[in-house]
Amino acid sequence: IIGNYNPTFRITSERRTITSTTTLTPVISFQRKTEFPTGSGRPNSVSVTLEGIDLVTTDDIYYQVLLGGTLNGSFVNFPTATTNIPNSETGLLVNTTSTTLIGGQVILQGLAAASAQGNNRVLASASLLDFELPDTSFVTLAVATFSGSGSVVATFRVTEEW
Repeated sequence: IIGNYNPTFRITSERRTITSTTTLTPVISFQRKTEFPTGSGRPNSVSVTLEGIDLVTTDDIYYQVLLGGTLNGSFVNFPTATTNIPNSETGLLVNTTSTTLIGGQVILQGLAAASAQGNNRVLASASLLDFELPDTSFVTLAVATFSGSGSVVATFRVTEEW
């Protein structure tokens, strides 16, 4: 880098509550807009990395963060019913309506145990920060129980830098 490096960044997040079953279910997905800033005529060149996950669950679950695959829901602009992020300030679209995900590459997975406090947090780590969202794909947080069903409140965060 020649000159001063003065990045602009934001943490973009979304929240969703679902009833989780033994079938892996997509909770939240992010995808790049094709153009950003809107009206600029320039392709979206925003760097998008994983920031973290919060899970509040009534049952023991496993989660996966997947790249790509096929979703049955649609991506929409911000703001949403659970966020107040201006559409003009993010290079991302979000999907919180999907109920099925077919395929995809697992880039992170783990467990979340039900507890009296009920909160499990997955913070950014070296392995999370090594991931950058490709231009033409999407990233999805998905969850499932080991048996039965239970309520899961999930927050999925990514960092945008431009």
